[in-house]
This record gives sequence, C-alpha cells and structure tokens, in this order.
Amino acid sequence: MPLGKNSEEFWTATFRREQLLELLEGRGPRPTKDGQLSAVGSGPQDKLIGIWKVARTESVSPLPQVIVGDDKSLDDLFAWSGSYLRELGPISGLVRTLSFDQLSNALAREPPSRLWDVAAGAVGIVVAEVWCRSGPNIGLEEAAVVVPNSTLAYAMLRSWALGFRREIVQETFDRYVKSATILGRPMSADIAQSVLLVVSTLIGSTESRGENSDTTKWWEALRAGVSAYDVLPEVLHHPRDLFAVRDVEQVREMTAEERVKFFDLLAPTQLDEGGKSQQRHAAFALALTAFLCRPGFLQQVTLLRKYAEKVPEAVFWLGALQVLSPMTDTMLLQSGAGWRIARELCRKGDLFAAPTTEASIAEIEKLSGVASKSYQNLVERPRIEIEIYPMIVSSFRGGRDSGTATGHRTKEYYENLSAENRMYSEKIGILETQLEEAIQLVRSMRRSKDRKHEERRRGRRK
Repeated sequence: MPLGKNSEEFWTATFRREQLLELLEGRGPRPTKDGQLSAVGSGPQDKLIGIWKVARTESVSPLPQVIVGDDKSLDDLFAWSGSYLRELGPISGLVRTLSFDQLSNALAREPPSRLWDVAAGAVGIVVAEVWCRSGPNIGLEEAAVVVPNSTLAYAMLRSWALGFRREIVQETFDRYVKSATILGRPMSADIAQSVLLVVSTLIGSTESRGENSDTTKWWEALRAGVSAYDVLPEVLHHPRDLFAVRDVEQVREMTAEERVKFFDLLAPTQLDEGGKSQQRHAAFALALTAFLCRPGFLQQVTLLRKYAEKVPEAVFWLGALQVLSPMTDTMLLQSGAGWRIARELCRKGDLFAAPTTEASIAEIEKLSGVASKSYQNLVERPRIEIEIYPMIVSSFRGGRDSGTATGHRTKEYYENLSAENRMYSEKIGILETQLEEAIQLVRSMRRSKDRKHEERRRGRRK
C-alpha cells in the first residue's frame, strides 16, 4: 500500500488478538520500520497489523496508533477485548481500528479546495436538521448551539471536507443511520433522505442528479450566478397566477408584510399535487420563495414553520440557499455559533491521532450482538461519541438523555444543550486522562496475576 509523496516514517508489527495485552504493557512483537506500509498489503489476512508513527510511539501510548485487519480479525479482536479486557472499555476508543479498505481510503484522501465557498450552506443544513428533528418547540437560535456532530448532515459534510471519495459520503450516510438504529434512536426516513439529497447537491455529488434533475438544474443555475428572481417563475407550479403580482420582480418592491402575505397565499398551491417528484419540487419552491421574501436565515425559517413537518426537505434547501447570502448572515447565528460549526467541519483530520470517541460503530455493532456489559454501559450514558468512519465522529443520545421523553422541552433541557457545546471542547483532555488510568489499571492487574502465578509456583516447589 504505497504512500506516494508522503515522507513520514512508520513502524509496523503483526500480532494476534491475545497479544494485545502484551502490546499495552510495552512487550510483545517488536515493530519494524516500514516507511511505505508494505506490511499492510502483504501481511496475513487472519492477523492484525499495528502501525506506529515514530514521533508518537513514546508520547501517546504503547498501543499502536492504528490497528488494521480484515473484518473477521477485527470482529474477533472486539469480541476478545470485550470478554477479557472489559475494564479497559471498547478497544476502538483507545486506538483507531480500521479495515484494509478504510486505511486505503483514508490515505488516498484529497480535501476539496473550495470548503469555505459552501460553508454558509453547510452550516445552514446542519442547523436546519437540528431544528427539524427537535420539533416545533425549539427555535433556530437553540438549534444553532447544539453540538454539530450530533447530525447526519455534519457526518456527510465532514466526510467530504476530509477529502474522502463520493462513495464514502454515501457510506457515511448508511453508517450514521445504522448507528442511530442500533442505539435505539432511529431517524425519520423523510428527514434522512432529505439530508442525503440536499447535502449531495451542495457538494456536487453526481448521485443527486437522477430522479431530482430539476432541483439540481435550478441549484446549478443559482450557483452559476443566475438571479433567484429569474429562477423562481420556472420553479413555481403556477408562474402565471402570482396573486395580483404581474412580475416576480415586483416582490423586490413589496413591504415586509406584503411579502409574508404573498408567501402565505403561494405556499399552499405548491403542496396541492401529490407524488414524490412533485413534493421535492414543492420543497425547493417553498425554500426559494421564503428565501426571497425575507432577509436572513432566522427570519426566513419562520415562514416554513408550519410546513416543516410535512415537507422537511424545504427547510434543508433553505439552509443550503444561505450560500447565496453574505457569509456573515449564517455564521453569526447565536453569537458566532455558525463559525464554530464551520470550523469543526473544516478541521483537518489526523488518522494517527488518538480517537476522541467511546468506540467505533463496528465495535458497537459487535458488542450489541453479544449483549456485552461494555455495550450496556455505553448505551446508558447521556451521550455517546462514535467513530462511524475514520476521523468522522458522530454524537448520539444515550439511554439517560430524557430530552426526547416528552414533546415539551424545559428550560433545563435547553441549558443542557448549551453545556454540551462547552463540554465538547474539553473532552479530548478528559479522554487522555482516562486512557492513562486504564493503562495503569491493566498493568496493576497484570502484576497481580504474575504474583499469584509466582506464589502457586513456589507452593508447588515446597
């Protein structure tokens, strides 16, 4: 598996799952220098390969930065670790565990050069998803301060921002939806498919061009600089019946009150016709009309409130349309929350950095199937951080989060959402401390076991 122009040094070692404890204690197979990771391409498929970066070998932990194996070997590792090292917790929360394909995909990444060109739209979609999934009792301001990686949109956009191929963006979608289902928090199919369509269109994915060719065509026209007022007549179902408005350009001259009345008269006509394709056209029409009728995302989204449940896709399109507004309009949501979301989306990923999650989705799925104690401990937490693909971390509510227990949200619930945002930045330091404590615990257990073995050996001699 050649690394091309990458000049970093790597060390690798092949080991069996039961040698994991030896590696943790600094014993076991000695790694050998392998600058091009040739061992990964030629190693035995039924064993595991540990990868170290020279600069990090001593400073992080005696464990490898990455463990690679085929699906069967990784499954066996997860099951063995869950049974014999349960005090350590999920192993993928301590060291990144990858399949051979995932490692290859991660090393071949090419981050896009136009990240900030679509940043406002990306933030708009992430906030729109929180708003749609939280129900009518939460405002857009509260939605903006939720930890961004709690959304499907964030996971997909993060995959694209990290430079993964487009098919990995689709795989990220599948893994997020699977994770939510495994944890007992399944997503609405309408919301999930709406996110998939709008995010795919925003990042220019070819997968969005099939059954939604009209919305893609309108979107590309807008991104090419065509005026939204010129696109609107083609988008509307009734371009010749604009309720006493002779020309769409007249909307520019309306007062704020007249624009709201215009939207309220026009919106129901877009929802009259049935069919999946027509519903998607209606969603785009509602979003574009709301975008033209009011300035600013906060004001525009209020026009869609009563249509959000029936046509959630309209809210996502409205979020994406923020790319046509000055960037600051969306970025300054809730005292700069938009900038923080964009910063998280655009943050560079380090494949060989220590994980900042409880576990990977592959290990969660394995532990859930064997009714593991580790799995039960995870799902009972208020919130669970899961790596659904290398360097793509998603946050899910656990069993102790009662925020969705009723349809009515409390002030305390909203305060908790804000607190999560602060806790998000503190978690890396906490995880480092927990890792060191876990290592010390395992060493203590090993020493105790060795002492007992020595005592039994002496007893046999007597």
